[in-house]
Amino acid sequence: GDDAQSNCNRACAPLPGNSVQANSQRADTPPMRAEERQRLLSEIQEENARLFADQRRQQRDSEGVSPDTLEDCKQLLALFGVPYLTAPAEAEAQCATLELDGIVDGVVTEDNDVFLFGGRNVYKNLFEPNRDVEYFKMTDVEAELDLSREQLVELALMLGSDYTDGVHGIGIVNAMEIQTAWAGAAGGLAGFVKWAQTWRD
Repeated sequence: GDDAQSNCNRACAPLPGNSVQANSQRADTPPMRAEERQRLLSEIQEENARLFADQRRQQRDSEGVSPDTLEDCKQLLALFGVPYLTAPAEAEAQCATLELDGIVDGVVTEDNDVFLFGGRNVYKNLFEPNRDVEYFKMTDVEAELDLSREQLVELALMLGSDYTDGVHGIGIVNAMEIQTAWAGAAGGLAGFVKWAQTWRD
């Protein structure tokens, strides 16, 4: 028992050389200046704030709305006299239809597919306290890209979206080339599909 305890003490005891070396390194290291310490602290705080915001956004996007929460929202809107409509399917599609019919002035959403559904005036980041609200007009999108809504839908079909995986091997460059080559009287994407089928036959 005494021999085992003695061996354990020897095995666990630090080597004298290592202790002297460690003490020497600590003595040679200059103390961190207050400005440098404050700068590092500020960077850490900013990084923590950014990570917390990302975590909160991801948590919000991953969490679904429970039926109870939905009913609470409806009751709250009714109490304040705010009219609401329950979409039968995709919310962006319903909101875009309301705008096209002139019932609302625009759509508040984070999903860009609202343009494909027919949205003309879109507001983003409305519920992001640390970001400015962004306003997009479909007329600007059409003018900048020189693409109509129908052509944007065709791009989504080729590149992939929430409703399709896209066409394997076709990227944005190929898709734009197809749009240009098969525009107008050429039949668009439907004309391209018919032409591609002739190669199979």
